[in-house]
Amino acid sequence: MELGAGSGEKTRIILRAMHGARGASTYVPIDVSADFLDDSAARLRVEFPWLSVTPLVGDFASEMPVLDERDGPTLFAFLGSTIGNFADADAAELLRVVRGAMRSGDRLLLGADLRTKPTGRIEAAYNDAAGITAEFNRNILHVLNRELGADFAVGAFQHHAPYSTEHHRVEMHLVARGPQQVSIPQLGTVLIRNGESIRTEICGKFDRRDLVLLLARADMHIADWSVDTQDEYALLLAQPMSANL
Repeated sequence: MELGAGSGEKTRIILRAMHGARGASTYVPIDVSADFLDDSAARLRVEFPWLSVTPLVGDFASEMPVLDERDGPTLFAFLGSTIGNFADADAAELLRVVRGAMRSGDRLLLGADLRTKPTGRIEAAYNDAAGITAEFNRNILHVLNRELGADFAVGAFQHHAPYSTEHHRVEMHLVARGPQQVSIPQLGTVLIRNGESIRTEICGKFDRRDLVLLLARADMHIADWSVDTQDEYALLLAQPMSANL
């Protein structure tokens, strides 16, 4: 079961490996977009004819959708360091939601970006010279204009993504280059001052102690820990501390 499955590109590596080890007969991608899930599931069924793909639509951050029946242990996967997009309290609550759906034999595969990199390198990754991240950040305003009928002047916002050494996270912002009056139908008018910032995302960086403490708040502990050759990214396997009641 994969949380926030998206296109499933990273998952294909895991599915192939588990199939080689005679495991992973069922894959359950969970996401909020039904159309995207259905398209991704259709491609996976063609690519992996031996795999049963059962997509579930839901917001796993508040309630974990689960299959009515599960044979054998389940691997819950939360990859790509997406856990870093949650504030500490929200990340702990998310893991508690996952833990509530786990049985004693289940495991959680969790990806986390480590803070072993120099600050300058981290900031450079979120402020790339090609401006790709900046356009990705500003895209949220395009979505608001398109989906809610807002009238943000998208080009009047500057991308800003500093790294906070205090909170160990990148904070992505859109900073107004001048005063704006933005109208959002059914919500009203928002006055944005020159230089005012809209925080759009956080991207937390961790060390092992952070993750040990975070998992403990959800009644889980690390069973296995792996890092890449540069010691910059961790992939850990967590298991419940106690049996479900």
